[in-house]
Parts: sequence; structure tokens; C-alpha cells
Amino acid sequence: MRQYTLEFRQSAVNLVLVEGLSTRKAAENLGIPIHTIHSWVASARRGTGGLTSRT
Repeated sequence: MRQYTLEFRQSAVNLVLVEGLSTRKAAENLGIPIHTIHSWVASARRGTGGLTSRT
């Protein structure tokens, strides 16, 4: 199982929430599974998991 740094996860979430990329496109661009980034974005929207949106 691959582990990602907090900074990487925050950057990925920002691609979706701030930049407006779809989770699919962001996952493709970053080379990570779509379910992974989808989970991070969901956590950020809920304000859990240490990921917060900067909107």
C-alpha cells in the first residue's frame, strides 16, 4: 500500500476543490487511483482527516 505525504494529499484536494478539476482528471494527472483522491476530497469537505479546503 502506497503512502502519500500530507502535502501531496492537500495539493491533490486543491486541484479538485480550488482549481476545479474533476476527481478523475486529477487522479489521472497525479497517477493515483480515483477512489483515493475521491476519499481525500470527501474528507476535506467534511473537515476531517487533516485535509481542509482552502476555498
